[in-house]
Amino acid sequence: MDPLTLYAGAQATMAGIKGAIALGKDINNLMGDVSKFFGMAEQVHIGATKKKIESIKKSNGQISSEALQIAWASKQLREDERYLKDMLIWSGNADVYYEMIAERTKMAKERAEEERAQEDARQKNKEKMAEIFMILMFLIGASVIIFALVLGGTQVYGSMEEQRIYNEKIEKVRQLKIQRARAEENRQKDEGLAAIK
Repeated sequence: MDPLTLYAGAQATMAGIKGAIALGKDINNLMGDVSKFFGMAEQVHIGATKKKIESIKKSNGQISSEALQIAWASKQLREDERYLKDMLIWSGNADVYYEMIAERTKMAKERAEEERAQEDARQKNKEKMAEIFMILMFLIGASVIIFALVLGGTQVYGSMEEQRIYNEKIEKVRQLKIQRARAEENRQKDEGLAAIK
């Protein structure tokens, strides 16, 4: 959810808490609302951080406007948190406040560790995909080279085979010419001998 929308919700919750205290209600009876306020305030801070990351794509005017709204919301939320802290301490619930702060810090660390683990897992997944891609490219490249070698080898073999067949035909024609020449020579000898007799 948008941090400024959450801020409006946090402010409405805080107005309800202040109104109830002004009417004399005990802070102990408002713990649900106090809890709701702190949850919304935390979401505003998280959302503001994400907005800062998203501001890369915005104009300077948009960035300035959002920065002012976020700074104002943060200031107001800090003042409201300080008010609630004071109310809890004055009502004898200082231990609840400090325990809540300790638990919030612990949970924030756990969330940061989980986000870091998820980011590490995403990075490892990207690296693995890049490695698989490189292996596939290598295999495709090797296949192309092998195909080219096989195709080239087939063409060279085919060319050599054609040359061999051509040479065999030339040799047959040469042998045939030699046989004809000998046959003609023998016929002429036989005719010459027959004419002498």
